[in-house]
Amino acid sequence: MDWIDVDRAALNYVRAHKLDHTTLFVNLANESLMSIPTDEFVSTAGGRKVVFEISESHSEHMPYSQIADKVNELIELGFHFAIDDFGSGRDGLKRIYSIKRASVIKIDRLFVRQSMSRSDAANVLRLLVAQWKASGIQVVMEGVENAAILDFAKDIGADLVQGWHVDTIIADRVMQAA
Repeated sequence: MDWIDVDRAALNYVRAHKLDHTTLFVNLANESLMSIPTDEFVSTAGGRKVVFEISESHSEHMPYSQIADKVNELIELGFHFAIDDFGSGRDGLKRIYSIKRASVIKIDRLFVRQSMSRSDAANVLRLLVAQWKASGIQVVMEGVENAAILDFAKDIGADLVQGWHVDTIIADRVMQAA
């Protein structure tokens, strides 16, 4: 199965389910982002809180400037985009500054771990997070797999977290409430 088929299936799932009070993050391959028509994005987001994630992977067939142009067109139509896996790969801030406005920045789990082990890196990350939040950009820390990483996320000011540890906490609370 090609990524475009997987991505279309994800968009179809979102369209088919009424998920009113949930923000959904939908990660799309760059090739899918470029080839899926705008009307499919419109029908997917239609009244739902959907944030499309811009992949960190590089497309073999097109320059990033073309991807950024398509994302900017969709942002002009009111769509929300997240920069996925910030801190991975080679592009650094390029994805952030190539688009008109990211709604969310998701910090890569390996970048988080490296930042936790070096105070200078943690300070830089803390400053970046503060700058993004001051600009109205929401920050998600990925890879929260234990209490220490969750504490670090709180310390640097992340708005949301994603990872196994959080899933475990929620599952425990649901089980206790039952």
